[in-house]
Amino acid sequence: MLLGGPAVEGRALLGAAIGGGIAEELGAPEEVRIGVSVLGGAAGVTLPAIARAARGDKLSRFQQYLRAHDDALVAEMKELSGAPAARLQTRAVAGAADEPFAGPLLDFDFVASEVVTSDNPIIRVLVGRTGINPSVLHNTDVGKAVTAYYRQRVAMEQLTDVAISSALDVHAQPFTGTRTALRRGENALFSIADDGTVKNVTAKQPGASRQWNDVFSNPERYNLTAGQQRFHDDYVRVIEELESLRVAAGLDPLPIQGAKGLYIPRVVRGVRGVEVKRPTNKNLQRSYEEAQEGVAAGVNYESDTRAVLELHTRRTYNEIIDHQFSEHIEKLNAEAMKRGERLFVTAKELVPQPVLKRMSDATVKRLTAERAVNAERAAVVRAAKEASADTNKATAAVARAKERLASLLGQGGARAQQKPLSLGVAIAGARKRVREAGAVLTAAKAKAKDLPKVRRVDLDKAITPESKARLAEARAEYNAAKARYSTALAKARRTEVAPGSIFGAEDDIPVAQWRNRFFREEDAQFLREGIDDRLKPAQRNWLVRGIETLGNTIRFLSAVGDFAEPFIQGLPTLAFRPTQWARATTRHYQAFFDPTVQARFIKNRLPAFKEMAAHGTPIGDPEFFAALRPGGGFSPGALLKLLPKGDEARQLLRNGGKQTFGRFQASYNAGLGANRALLTESLESVIKNPAERQAFIRNMTGGLDSRALGLGPTQRAVEGMWLGFSPRLMRSTFALAGDLRRGVIDPRGRASWEALTKLAAGATGIYVLTGLALGKSWDEIEAGLNPLNGKRFLSHQINGDWIGVGGQIRAIAQLLAESASTAVPERFGGEGGAGDFAQLNIDNPIVKFWMFRGAPGVTTVGGAVEFGTGLNVLPFDDIDSIPDLFKHFGTSALPFTVQGYLEGEQPLTTGAALVGGRTSPERDFEAEAAAIAQDLASGVLTGTYDPAPVRATQLNSDDEATFNRLHPEFLKSREEQQAEALARGEPFARMRDRTDRSRETLHGDLDNILRSFERDFLGGHDTAKDGIRAFWDTFSGFRKERVGVIRDNEKEFADLIAELEENEPNSPEARAVKLWFEVNGRHPDRFNDAQWTAYELDLARSMTDQEIALAREELGFDDHRLEQIYHALQVSLQPYYELPTDDETRSLRKPRQIWRRENPEGEAALFLLGKIEKVKTTRARDIVEAWSRQLWGVAVPVEVSRRR
Repeated sequence: MLLGGPAVEGRALLGAAIGGGIAEELGAPEEVRIGVSVLGGAAGVTLPAIARAARGDKLSRFQQYLRAHDDALVAEMKELSGAPAARLQTRAVAGAADEPFAGPLLDFDFVASEVVTSDNPIIRVLVGRTGINPSVLHNTDVGKAVTAYYRQRVAMEQLTDVAISSALDVHAQPFTGTRTALRRGENALFSIADDGTVKNVTAKQPGASRQWNDVFSNPERYNLTAGQQRFHDDYVRVIEELESLRVAAGLDPLPIQGAKGLYIPRVVRGVRGVEVKRPTNKNLQRSYEEAQEGVAAGVNYESDTRAVLELHTRRTYNEIIDHQFSEHIEKLNAEAMKRGERLFVTAKELVPQPVLKRMSDATVKRLTAERAVNAERAAVVRAAKEASADTNKATAAVARAKERLASLLGQGGARAQQKPLSLGVAIAGARKRVREAGAVLTAAKAKAKDLPKVRRVDLDKAITPESKARLAEARAEYNAAKARYSTALAKARRTEVAPGSIFGAEDDIPVAQWRNRFFREEDAQFLREGIDDRLKPAQRNWLVRGIETLGNTIRFLSAVGDFAEPFIQGLPTLAFRPTQWARATTRHYQAFFDPTVQARFIKNRLPAFKEMAAHGTPIGDPEFFAALRPGGGFSPGALLKLLPKGDEARQLLRNGGKQTFGRFQASYNAGLGANRALLTESLESVIKNPAERQAFIRNMTGGLDSRALGLGPTQRAVEGMWLGFSPRLMRSTFALAGDLRRGVIDPRGRASWEALTKLAAGATGIYVLTGLALGKSWDEIEAGLNPLNGKRFLSHQINGDWIGVGGQIRAIAQLLAESASTAVPERFGGEGGAGDFAQLNIDNPIVKFWMFRGAPGVTTVGGAVEFGTGLNVLPFDDIDSIPDLFKHFGTSALPFTVQGYLEGEQPLTTGAALVGGRTSPERDFEAEAAAIAQDLASGVLTGTYDPAPVRATQLNSDDEATFNRLHPEFLKSREEQQAEALARGEPFARMRDRTDRSRETLHGDLDNILRSFERDFLGGHDTAKDGIRAFWDTFSGFRKERVGVIRDNEKEFADLIAELEENEPNSPEARAVKLWFEVNGRHPDRFNDAQWTAYELDLARSMTDQEIALAREELGFDDHRLEQIYHALQVSLQPYYELPTDDETRSLRKPRQIWRRENPEGEAALFLLGKIEKVKTTRARDIVEAWSRQLWGVAVPVEVSRRR
């Protein structure tokens, strides 16, 4: 389609969407609808023809076209999906009508048993305390129960989405995704005004309410279209299914059908203009039986049918979860009681036993006395009943006679023409019996008047004095005991300490109350913070909510506008199950033009989606588009509401958002949901345990919810702002890699190994093959296989930009490679920078990995810090002014594809970014680096770049010589810069000038002693050793003077040196200078040979040769030739100095003597430093003569010791 130009592409895409919508309206199978969408664009179904079909003037012809091509369309989808056509046709609809929309929650006990904890202190610190998985810390019964509660809440959200999507969203119009637009005739749904009135229904009886709640309660009273009836049936079905789940969970049933019709939930938004913030309670009796009565009284009900059912669904699931949690706690307490312990107690159980016993005894005594009194009164009542028995019997006889007469009269009205004589006789007899019964009743009543009436006083007279006394005494004791018990109970409810014996402890322990139960204080506190406080948004800190809102908004604005899901979250599936990936990717792209794709897909695969939801696997992406949820991001609509006619503007903005941003959300959700559902189906026989299966799918597709790990809202908000652009995807990828430890025997571990192995092999293979296709050399391809090569890793340079494989797996591979290289010493091929792990800069591989994860906090706060302090916090951004800062803030919140375009990416690169590839434009400094490398490799000046920054980098000796030859002007400009800085009086320039003059003096002195030694190496001494010692003593004396200059500099320029030591180095030279001052600070005194030796060895251990050279050049400490020789000799003797002296060992074998015999070069160095008088081998003698000739221009005679 892209080859046809924008006009053709637009017609094709629109044709695909409308074609699929018409097929859906005609009731075609899902595969046919998808086929029409594909062929509508790819096969060239023209826009005018589809438009005419949509108008209906050629609908029959279009139907004939569908029928004629049905088999071809199914075959087309068979090719796209890789599945048998028969299974495609039947699976989507089999059982869909009977499968419940609302799925059950998992058993709470099972969820609690799945919580993984640890008593290992190392794991608790590394995994729990760091926030990676706080649930490992909750190893108590209460802790596991709370974590299970979190997981059930996560499942509740997903089950709600499944039920609402499959029951209601499936009815929306395919192209618009709304329930009213483009719906006509029998397919029309309910059009509801803001006041709750249904605009497109008519009542069968005049005056009937048109409030949507009343219409849904009594649908038989209204003329509904077929579409409205289907929508209503599914709506009510969800309510009924939720009630069934309540009853199955053990909750008391609530009526679904009442006197006024079906139960339809209502949500009160306000009363007489006052907003109601307290949620509606469905368990309370309604004030108004019909919604129209409430509206007449000023009640404002929610008019969004979907929002009402969604809220009702959430509250029902939450009610079930709370009941599950309560029963689980009761079960845990029962199990603890079997062990002689308690998990909790009630306030009654904290009342002292004597008080409880007295209350119990008093109650029994009172009931016994009352029963005795009632027995004596019963005799009087019994006599009165016997006296009135005749009256009661007569009354019953009259009633029976009248009933018989009424029955006969009724028959006469229906059968008078059939049997007039027999029926008349029967009626006459019945009337006679009525008269006779009435006479008997009159006589009985007259007799009853003569009987005495039973009065209260007569009843009291029947009670004996003994019974009265016992009753009075029992009641008095009961009242006294009750008063004492009430006082003790009130005190118990306020108690803070309970006997330890109740909880299986020896001493009294602190307790606290939670939901009318007393737990150990730590358990009660954990329950309050973990459930009550954490689940109330109003309790969350305003700063935390602000951070979360800002992070959600930036993440949403950056992620919108592309179709990257198949190659980001879906990338592992591409390697692991390519067929499922292709089918999910089809839904991903189709959903942009048909937002109802996901709803239909969910309805047709409810078992898979309900399994996902019950185990907390999200059915879409709840992270990138969290800003679209109420309260999840900054809302421009809230500001519009304050303006005149703000509600209309807000609604217009909302509708526009649904048709733009909402389509990208639908696309992401459909792709992710289909990906996970298809994996669920394909892995049923591979990972048979549903919990393990869903854990693997969550980890592989970026669906791990940190709430299920026990993370609170504060940490989640901080992670969303600072951990990375997608903390959920990062956690999931690390978890997938962590599953490798399970091994290949475990099904989940085997699947993880398979997924990561295929991904690594596939990514590498595609990279190599595309490189060959692009004509890349093997050297270029090999460089891209090295994870240490930054953006070149698995990427190709095309038109000046880098395009390659993205995703978290690639980033983690680079993190591991860079960490290993940094930790490995240079002699083993690594970088030898283990100290970088302690640095808070980009040299630290962990910090680098974190900074490149695109966390909103890093880009926003980092930009502000760089502007305010001047530090290079963001290496690839230059923020030097307020306009730069605002530009940085603005571009950071733009979609990634737009950011790339503004950075200079080519159109092809932008297209690759649009579908999820990793892209990066080539920056100026990278082009310069390439030119520099080319110059250094060829030795010929061919590139154009600024040589000054290059001079500040670390170059090896060969590259430095080449660079100086190519750029001789640099040294001159360096001297000029030093002179200018000295003229300005800059502290560093003055310190450098003093050091330069001290160096010139020292070099002159060293040249003089060198010439003197060449003339007379003995210098008046008897032995060569004495002469050499005198030479080096003179050498050391001059160096002491140099140290004095250094100490003077340290005093005069103390502030400058402190600043150099405190600031983080931002260049190799600055780093070298800092290390130089650190080493010199550890050796303030260098007045003898031992101190100089220690200093030289520390310098060699702490700094590389390049760093030493950079520091000395920067500070003006260029070594004289003698200093270089002295330093080299001392370094070569480091193994000798580390051995114990001959006096320190009692062994006959002297380590240093042995070392000298086995290392003639080292022994020669000892002699040339004046530390020994003779050497042990002729080889050492020859070396001494050769080296001394090079050093002093004269061969110093040396004697070989005869002792071996």
